[in-house]
Amino acid sequence: MAYILGIDEGTTGARAFVINDGCEVLGIGSAELTQIYARPGWIEHDPMEILNVQLEVIRAALRQAKLQPSDLSAVAVT
Repeated sequence: MAYILGIDEGTTGARAFVINDGCEVLGIGSAELTQIYARPGWIEHDPMEILNVQLEVIRAALRQAKLQPSDLSAVAVT
């Protein structure tokens, strides 16, 4: 069976999910990101926070799916 990790980085949060080749969702992880308002109309993010939060949600999705990174066939990033 093939497993795919999907990674979605948005303005307000990070998400990761694992699906199998039957398109069943096996695991999901999500977390919010800190919004930094440097001035009106601007939003900034801490790149290290983005990295750490993404690792956290990826690990959560894999843990819920009961899989290891080596079990993945592909990774999709958006």
